Formats: sequence, C-alpha cells, structure tokens
Amino acid sequence: MEGLKSALPKMDFFPKLEEEHRVRSDAGGVSSLVAFAFMAVLFLSEFASYVRPPLEERIEVDKTMGERLRIHMNVTFHALTCAEVEVIAMDVLGEHQLGVKSTTHKHRLSKAGEPIGEKFLAPAAKKTTQAPLPADYCGSCYGAVNAAGLPKCCNTCDAVRDAYNAKGWSTTEIYATSEQCLRENKDPAMLSKKGEGCEVEGVLAVSKVAGNFHIALGKSKSVDGRLIHEFNPAEAEHFNTSHRINFLSFGPPVPGVTSPLDGASRVVDEHKSATAVYQYFIKIVPTSYYDGRTEIRSNQYSFTEKTTPVGEGSDAKAAYAAKHHAHHGHGHRHPAYISALPGVFFVYELSPFVHVKSVGGASFFHFVTRCCAIIGGVFSFATMLGTMYEKVKATKK
Repeated sequence: MEGLKSALPKMDFFPKLEEEHRVRSDAGGVSSLVAFAFMAVLFLSEFASYVRPPLEERIEVDKTMGERLRIHMNVTFHALTCAEVEVIAMDVLGEHQLGVKSTTHKHRLSKAGEPIGEKFLAPAAKKTTQAPLPADYCGSCYGAVNAAGLPKCCNTCDAVRDAYNAKGWSTTEIYATSEQCLRENKDPAMLSKKGEGCEVEGVLAVSKVAGNFHIALGKSKSVDGRLIHEFNPAEAEHFNTSHRINFLSFGPPVPGVTSPLDGASRVVDEHKSATAVYQYFIKIVPTSYYDGRTEIRSNQYSFTEKTTPVGEGSDAKAAYAAKHHAHHGHGHRHPAYISALPGVFFVYELSPFVHVKSVGGASFFHFVTRCCAIIGGVFSFATMLGTMYEKVKATKK
C-alpha cells in the first residue's frame, strides 16, 4: 500500500500549480465568463436535442407493392339518400368491388343534417325466408306498362325497376314503396325517404395499384371486366352530388401529417347546373414513420380537383321557359341528355418510392459523451485563447 501511494502522484496527468504561482487577470475573468456562457448554451441545445430528437427523412424504394392499401373515409352527402349512395372501388388490374357493403356503414340524415336512427352496416341484397308466393301471384307494375299493355305482372323488385326504366320513370322511390322490393330487400338504406341526406364511412381494402373509388348515379355491375352504371337519364338532374369530406386517409394517421382533403366541402350551384361531377386526382406517397419504439407504415397524399357541371341550372331553365312561353304558350321541354355521369370520384395513383421519417435519438451515454466534449472543448479553447493573449501582451511590453 505504501508503494501504491507513492506511485499514484507520478500517474497524475493533471499537475497543479500552487496558489502563489497562479496569475489571475481581468482578461482571464472575462474569458472565463464567456466560456461558461458558451458552455451553458451548448449544453441546453444538446439537452433539447436529447429530449426532443430531430426528425430524419430519406427516400427509399417501396418494397410492399404486393400488399393491400386501406382507405379510411367518411363523406356526407347533403341531398342523396342512403339508398342512392353506393361506394364502388375499381383498379387498373380489373378488380371491381361493388357496393363495398361489408366494411362501410351508412347513417341517414335529415334535411337539416341531423342523424336519423343509428348507423347501419348495409347487408348484401338477398331474399327473405318468407313462404313462397302463390302460383297465380301477379304483382302490380304500378302503371309502368307500355303501349301494348306489357308487362302484365311484376313479381320481383328487379321486374318493377326494369318496367320503370322502360317507361323512363325514376326508380328512386320504388325501393321504399313497392311491396316487391320491401319483401325482398333487408337493406335499411331502402327505408330512406326523398329529401334525406346520408353519411357513409368505412374502410376499403384495395390493391396497391392505380385505381379509383366513387359514388355515382345508377346501379353498378361488372360485365366482361368492365364496370357499367345503369340509370335513367331523367334521374340525373335529381342526383345532387353536394358533399363534405369529413376525413380521408390512406392508411393510419402519421404524427405531424394532416390530410389535405379533411373538411373539404363542395356544393352544387343549382343556378348554374342541375348537378355536377367532382373528381379528385390524388397522388399517394407511401410513408414510414419510426419514433424509436414503433413503426407506422402509412401514406401521405396531395391532390388536384376538377368539377364538371351537368345539366342546366335554374337560371337557364327559367330563361328558356320565359322565352318559350312567350312564343308557344308553354315552357316545357324534354330533359337533355347528360354530358357526364354525376358523382364524386377519387382517382388515385401511388408513388414507387417510400418517404421514410425516423426520430434520430441518441442514447443517454451518447448524451453524456457530448456534454463532456462540450466542457472539455470549450475549456481547452478558452485556455488556448488566454495563453495567446498573454503572449501577445508580453511581446508588446
């Protein structure tokens, strides 16, 4: 132990001067204050970076193109009933999702926008388990017969709808009024009444390729890989596509990222057109966010939009009626053919690159190492400046 005690002073790499050999000066005091202030600023900056690590961003190639893209949506239609609102999804590979009823809910709204009843998951249309119809049953076609008095009987909801279409009549009301449709269909949306609105929300799982989802006029069906909307042109002017996008996201939300279409509201100007086609062209960028513990894989997007008026507005109709009445004594004319399919279309395409966001945090020992470097570096630099100052001062003397 005595030998160790005598050897320890020889291992001291920081020799000390006796107090009487130390020289203190005004310049040294100023440099010490500046050095301590500089140390404090650097320490606080380093501490802030440790507590709130900076966000690092980079671009990578997307390797998850084979997975499904989940679209979260909530859209309110102010003047369309839930019987008229049907979500259709399709993509460039030819995949069609008609109705998307298993993952979307609807909620009937009053004309004032107040909810009616509870939101519901619309089931696929199917027959009930009621007793079979009598052999001599002949259902009414409700006046939808042609000049030859055909059809004689409408025994199914589809038969009533086809008879109405053949006459050029609107089929909007038959789902809630005809006994054939009420008997066959258990969809609560068919209880909707004219003048109501509808809120539709849910999740769509689609392939990660370019495609679109939309709500448009008519009953949709897939024929030979092509999507067809069946409708009566006379119904177009009453298919008011005014809407509000409550939220729309492609994947789960990413911290610090807002969806640009959330809260967007578009209303048909009935003075200029009867209805409209709203198209949102969306560019999706896959995003990966890592906060140091968990990873969130989602998407960001930007969009452009296009609005196409469909049908004549009230101003044009009034002007025509006034002019025609002045010359012919009446103002009625047959409805014009529609120039486009009224609806709201979300057309999207995906970027092949991933925007990677990660929180670049340092460990506690890394933080301590940086603090030591700050103290030692500033102290050494201040000492060097003080030594240089004293040498310059001695030279002048």
